[in-house]
Amino acid sequence: MKLGWGTILQHKVWLTLAVLVIMIGLISTPLISGQIIVFVSAASSSVRSDQYSTTSTSQPIQIIFNGDFARYASSGDGSEANPYVIENKYIIANESMGVVIEYTNAYFVLRNITVVGTGSYHGFYFLSVTHGKVENCTARNNDYGFYLYSSDSLTLDNNLADSNNRGYYLKSTNNTNMWNNSALFNSYGFYLDHSHSNTLINNIADSNGNNGYFLFASASNLLNNNTASKNGGYGFKLDDSSTSYNVLENNTASYNSLTGFYLQWGRYNTMINNTSQYNEQHGFYLKKSNSNTFNDNKALYNAQQGFLLNSSNENELTCNLAKNNTESGYYLTDSNTTVLDNNTASYNNNYGFYLSTSSNNTLSNNTATQNNNYGFSLVSSSNNNTLQYNVAFDNVNGPFYISNTCIDNTLINNTFVNSHTLTAPNVIYPNGGEMLFGIVIIEWEPANDSLGHTVTYSLYYSENNGNSWTSLAEGLTTTSYNWDTTTVPEGPSYLIKVIADDRHGLTAEDTSDASFTIQQHILFDPMITYPNGGEVLSGNVTIEWNPANDTQGHAITYSIYYSADNGSTWTLIIDNITETSYVWDTTTIPDGGEYLVKVIADDGHGLTAEDTSDATFVIQNTQPPSSSTTTTAPPSNETSSTTSSSTSTAANATSEESTTPENTTNVGSVVTPGFAFLVWILALTSFSTVIILKRIRRRRYLKI
Repeated sequence: MKLGWGTILQHKVWLTLAVLVIMIGLISTPLISGQIIVFVSAASSSVRSDQYSTTSTSQPIQIIFNGDFARYASSGDGSEANPYVIENKYIIANESMGVVIEYTNAYFVLRNITVVGTGSYHGFYFLSVTHGKVENCTARNNDYGFYLYSSDSLTLDNNLADSNNRGYYLKSTNNTNMWNNSALFNSYGFYLDHSHSNTLINNIADSNGNNGYFLFASASNLLNNNTASKNGGYGFKLDDSSTSYNVLENNTASYNSLTGFYLQWGRYNTMINNTSQYNEQHGFYLKKSNSNTFNDNKALYNAQQGFLLNSSNENELTCNLAKNNTESGYYLTDSNTTVLDNNTASYNNNYGFYLSTSSNNTLSNNTATQNNNYGFSLVSSSNNNTLQYNVAFDNVNGPFYISNTCIDNTLINNTFVNSHTLTAPNVIYPNGGEMLFGIVIIEWEPANDSLGHTVTYSLYYSENNGNSWTSLAEGLTTTSYNWDTTTVPEGPSYLIKVIADDRHGLTAEDTSDASFTIQQHILFDPMITYPNGGEVLSGNVTIEWNPANDTQGHAITYSIYYSADNGSTWTLIIDNITETSYVWDTTTIPDGGEYLVKVIADDGHGLTAEDTSDATFVIQNTQPPSSSTTTTAPPSNETSSTTSSSTSTAANATSEESTTPENTTNVGSVVTPGFAFLVWILALTSFSTVIILKRIRRRRYLKI
């Protein structure tokens, strides 16, 4: 069928409108799609950030015999060359123990296993187990973290016991190696109970509620390079008479609530090169412990004794150091037949070596220096002791003391000296003859302590030539002091005394060489006598004044000023003169009738005083002029012109400033590229539609 022109043109209009709709869709779709994409992306990002990720939990492990290993092992056959490997488990032990292994002798490795409990069950429990290794495992919040019972030949390496009742507990377990393990926040850190021949190396016991390391009835164990710090009990404790033949070497106990290393009932134990420091009781404490050896150990900064032996006999202490302890370096009470050889006690707050009710001991080649009491002291029936080749020097109370209750002691070739000295300070100011008032700086040269102790100073003053003294200040560490003398009465008989104290028993002092005076400091005004008002002056004029008076007798200098405008301004004539008159040449200044003179006195110690002529005087060195001088003001039109010009200039500047781009604010619309393109399409389509409609109308007209 043949279509007419009208129909064809109508189809073209519809086609154009369709194209318009498509173009609008093409423009708007990316914008809408972009908004949707951004929204979805933001939502998915928020979900990821809120997700909680954790290791999936595993069931508790229970192995009763060798055959059960295969149920849990990821590899291995139980041989020494190819042990069973059980690894990467996270076990919540709420209703049972986390890992239980009993009655096995197959070789196995537990690796990267964490057991978290509620405090009721054990984390890892081994019963009659041999040939096992536990590494990189964690036991947290269990009853016992790692419990090894009646087991042998095990290895625990790099494990963590955290917040358990007992971190590592070995009961009747022998030949086990414990390396690089940590025990934190448990009741006990490492507890060996009737366990022998075990090796503990590089372990850490920190912040446990009781002891860091506790050996009870355990023998022949080696503890090397372990640390115990901030534990609520002892750092290292060895208890029971069967605790014997243990060796503790290179260990450190610091900041524990009780003693660093404590032996009770122990025998034949050896301690070598251990350090016990900053503990709240003693460094090393032996109680009822016999035949033990201490060699090259250090007790430093402990709150009580460095080494305390109580009811302990036949022990040997060699080459140890006790330094800066709050009490004594080595304290023996009821302890007999002990050998102390080549030990050092220094800077302890009480005795270096102290024996009470202790007999038949031998002290040889020991050194006691700079302790706050005696170097060596024997009291309370300490009898039959031998002291030979010992050295004591610079101890505060002296090198040596033996009470009269001690008998039959032998002293051979000991060197007892006391060269500790403190030189006196030296008062520099005020040292006699001064007149003082207000804030006075007391100064002195420092004292010198031969042992380098810190020296403090106390200050005193006397107002009666030393008959009595009043404290000014104490505990000073500087060599000067600001004294406010306005707080004491005036008087001529004052002295200053400085006392130096080295806090180790020595004091030294110095006093002002002669008395000084404290008197209020006043400078009285000078008094101008000429010219003092009403005079008519010319030529050379002698200015005269009565002198100022300084109550402390300081030398006074004067400065002279004149004013030509009745005191509004002042000009210096001369300064720093000591006379009370001055010849002033008035010909160097203009004539006038409002002149004044001012004299200022200065005592050079902060006080000034002044006087001014009582009234003005006249300077007349020339004859008065015969006629008056007329001053002509500028013409008014010139002023007007200037003002007008200034106003015009300001107005132009304002006009120019208001039309600058910086001061013009344009308000418009922001057109996005997508929107502009849309408008362009709409305009083009509308134009096409108009053209088509015109053609339709034209053809219809021609047809008619």
